[in-house]
Amino acid sequence: MTEALRSCLRAWDTAGVGYRAVTFLQEEAQVIGFGGGEYRVWREREVLNLYYRLTPGAWGQGYAAEVARAAVSLARTYLPQWPVVARTRAENIPSMRTPQRAGLIRRPDLDTEHVIFAPGW
Repeated sequence: MTEALRSCLRAWDTAGVGYRAVTFLQEEAQVIGFGGGEYRVWREREVLNLYYRLTPGAWGQGYAAEVARAAVSLARTYLPQWPVVARTRAENIPSMRTPQRAGLIRRPDLDTEHVIFAPGW
C-alpha cells in the first residue's frame, strides 16, 4: 500500500490530479484502497482514467461505486475537457458494473484487451 500511495502523490505533483486514498470511517479512519481519476494520455487523447482498487474485505459493499460516482462528478465539474475512461477486464463482471453505476457507458468500438466505458468520446 505504501508504493500505491507514493504513486498517487507523484501523479498529484505532476498533473495536479490523481487517485485518492479511500477510507472507511468507524471509530478511526481505515484506508481500504485507492480510487478516483488520474490524468493519462490514451489513444492520443487526454483523459482521466477512472480507477478503484479496494481491499477484498471492502468488496461488494458499494464503496467502489461510491468512489466512481464521486470521481465522475468531480471530473465533470472541474475538468470537463477530459473525458473519464474506465478500462476493465472482460472476466471481472463486478468491476464492469462500477463504471455503469457512475454513469459511464460501454463503448465496444473502443474495446482492446480491456472493456472500455467512456461517455462523450
